[in-house]
Amino acid sequence: MYFPDSSASLADVVVNYTQGPGVALQYANPAEALGVPGGSVSTGFVSLGDEGILTLQFTDNFLTTSGDSSYDLWVFEVSGLDPTALAVSTDGVDWIDVRTTPGDTAGIDIDTHIGSGIILNEQYSFVRVF
Repeated sequence: MYFPDSSASLADVVVNYTQGPGVALQYANPAEALGVPGGSVSTGFVSLGDEGILTLQFTDNFLTTSGDSSYDLWVFEVSGLDPTALAVSTDGVDWIDVRTTPGDTAGIDIDTHIGSGIILNEQYSFVRVF
């Protein structure tokens, strides 16, 4: 996998993890969501379970609109089975839904949500996965 800004492209802190029902103990470590994705279907990932929530923060960078149709945010979903809802925030309190992925690794262009909460050139430091 290629990350244009190396590890600076990745979330830095787990702010909150609410484990949903059905998560095996070995998949309940939210720190697995940090760093370069490397998980397989058996190791190296965190599971949300049913209705679980994971909130991550970027501390040395942030998400912002790109001004074009390129992807601004990537989600790496290991099983390819579960749809993933995403929201972004500037403050970790007020959230803007940006997409539900189909259940696989997916890129999200947050520019498509300008006018629906996303503001051009705003700095979004928080991502919620649910």
